[in-house]
Amino acid sequence: MQPAKINTPASLSGSQASWTLRVHVGTNQDEAIAVNIYAANVAKLFSGEGAQVAQAAPAQEGVQQEGAQQPAPATAPS
Repeated sequence: MQPAKINTPASLSGSQASWTLRVHVGTNQDEAIAVNIYAANVAKLFSGEGAQVAQAAPAQEGVQQEGAQQPAPATAPS
């Protein structure tokens, strides 16, 4: 899985970003929890993830996933 690529324009490279996350709880649509998330230099928060994935991918290339089966080798009929 590849991390989301963040394209930050040069004009926004030093700016601050904020998001509001709203989570509905309960059966009533009006019941919600709002969380404000603030981050300075957002690209820096995610810059290490892409490097870690890129470094880990070659090492895991030959690793078999749990539960997966290797295909049986083809044999000539006798």
